[in-house]
Amino acid sequence: AGGCDLRDGGAVKHSDNAHECRHCGTLVPQGRDDGFCCTGCAFVFRMLVEQGLEQFYHLKGDRALAPVPP
Repeated sequence: AGGCDLRDGGAVKHSDNAHECRHCGTLVPQGRDDGFCCTGCAFVFRMLVEQGLEQFYHLKGDRALAPVPP
């Protein structure tokens, strides 16, 4: 696949029970149903889309972004 399809939310099926985060590509924890691994990724995704910067996801391609440690 060539990156994130923003029309369908961009969630990538990883296994029967897991999906990849719509922003960073890491696994979404069980119990989250918004397609993001954390609220930070949800915020950044919305900000990029609202500002018309969706090209970030095309440039990122299929690479997962390492989470920033707290």
